[in-house]
Formats: sequence, structure tokens, C-alpha cells
Amino acid sequence: MTRINIYCIKTVHTETPYQMEFDPSEYYTDEHVYQLKAQIDANFSEPYNFNLLTNQTTIAVPGINIIDVNEYNLWGWWNKMMLFDESISGDGLNIYFDLDTVIQRDFDQMCDFAVKDKLTMLYCYWKPIDWEQVAYKSSGYDKAFKHSTLFNSSIMMWHGNDLQHITDLFLENLDQNLLHFRGNDEYL
Repeated sequence: MTRINIYCIKTVHTETPYQMEFDPSEYYTDEHVYQLKAQIDANFSEPYNFNLLTNQTTIAVPGINIIDVNEYNLWGWWNKMMLFDESISGDGLNIYFDLDTVIQRDFDQMCDFAVKDKLTMLYCYWKPIDWEQVAYKSSGYDKAFKHSTLFNSSIMMWHGNDLQHITDLFLENLDQNLLHFRGNDEYL
């Protein structure tokens, strides 16, 4: 049986030069972590390790492994880029869920769709099929839409810890990446 590691990220927002304004809809608490874990427990029959990447938490319960990301000082979703660091990714299958994910039914079979040696992400079926070609022009050439994509990182899967190059390349040009890309979906 393949070892399964499930991850989520909760970042308590602090003032940072990369985020100009605070969006209260992006504020998640420890309660959101507990809710996600309860949904996983109710809808996943395989044994798994649960990991929380966070810069601040009061969680101290068995079954939730805390991974401190304070040293990176990244804003919210950008901490997803640290998931691929070999010190964080585990052996076996790694699965990531955003804290606003709602799991409505059994997802055991989802694991069968994790491609070996690749990062598996969601396809944004809710965006127009030509989104990548028209978003930038339709936005009036707003820089935030320059790298529009049909991928979504709310749920991701990857095998093992051999995607270190993603984290390395991101950190190598950190300032440029944070200012150039609207978010990690576009970066990935």
C-alpha cells in the first residue's frame, strides 16, 4: 500500500510588501483545518498522514502534523510552492486541499488519477475554453491576467518528493515571481 500524505495550508496574514490589501474572505482559522480533516475522515477510507503548513496555529492534537512556514514569510496561497520541497513532501502519494474545499463524497478513487512524475491539478471547467487566449485582452490588458490559466491548485496530487525543482525555481526568483504572477496557479 502506498503511503498517503494529505496537506493543507493556513496562513495568518501579516503585512508584506507583496500583498497590497487584505481580503477577509482569505482568512482561515484553525476551525477550518478541523472541518477539512473531518470531511476527509468521513469520505476517505485509506490511512493517511495529515499535515498543516502554517505560520501560526493553536492546534496541538494527535493526528495533525504541524509544519512551520514562518521562515519563508509568504502570503497565503504562495505557501503552496513550499509543498514540493523535499523536506515537506513525503514518500508515496501527496494530496493537497485548499481549506475552502468541500468534500461531498468518497474520494478514494481520485488517487488513481495522480500521474507518476508529474503534478496533477484541477482543470477549470468553469472558465471559458478560450480563457487563456482572451482573459488578458478582455481585461483591458490588466497585468493580473497576463498569465491566465485553465489550471487550478485547490486540489493537487504528486508522488514522492522529486518535485523539488518547483520550489527551487520559485525561490530563486522570489521577488520577480511574486510580483509578476497573480497567484500560484499562473506560476505553475
